[in-house]
Amino acid sequence: MNREKNEKALPLRIPNLPFVAALLILIGLGVVLYVSMTDNGVGLTNDSADYLVGARALLAGDGYVRYSGDRAPRPITQFPPFYSVAIAEAVSLFKLPDVFAGARIVNGIAMALNLFLIAALALAAARREFLAICAAVLTLLSAPFLQAEVYGLSEAWSSVWILAGLLGLSIALRKSRRRWWVWLLIGAIFGVAMLIRYASLVFFAGAVFLAFANGRALRERIEPVVFLSLGFGLLFTPWLIRNRLVGE
Repeated sequence: MNREKNEKALPLRIPNLPFVAALLILIGLGVVLYVSMTDNGVGLTNDSADYLVGARALLAGDGYVRYSGDRAPRPITQFPPFYSVAIAEAVSLFKLPDVFAGARIVNGIAMALNLFLIAALALAAARREFLAICAAVLTLLSAPFLQAEVYGLSEAWSSVWILAGLLGLSIALRKSRRRWWVWLLIGAIFGVAMLIRYASLVFFAGAVFLAFANGRALRERIEPVVFLSLGFGLLFTPWLIRNRLVGE
């Protein structure tokens, strides 16, 4: 009886108004800080060039390609596509002048979402609004976090999906049994993260292990692993097939 009651309990406390207000203020401060730090645009590296060229090619209707010395398009296979896709969509949606402005918008949105998700994940884990705000504050004060947000690289955008997947996992693990589509959705979220940055595979592997270890009966262990993997594979497998077909 006690177990049934626990499984019907809400996985998260309903945040109170002061918590919501404090979080919104913190996110607002983060956005202001981001805008001031990227006044001259996002930082650029060699890898940034591939993402931005890929976004420009998508906007031109050439697909996810780079251009070689003879201006012939070459499919990009070493970098997953969804960061470039997000930049291209931002340029198109907001009528921006170029992909550099698109990258600035995408990373700014990512910064706001990452602060929100960090707080939500801390709230899910600790169930204390004060600790959730502290987690978001410490994140905003973190130099590596700020550096990841202001460079034209995929870390910031992939972090949004990784944190969303971890939040979903944290909620799902509070019950010994979840409907199959919940695990499918969480796997798909990690699949999106993988299509932004390959390093996301580490977090997906951890999610699979935790889902397996959380079960008691064999079915409670196998079912989440199967549907997590299926959701992940439905998103990521087409990219592998595409690379196999177009790889040089």
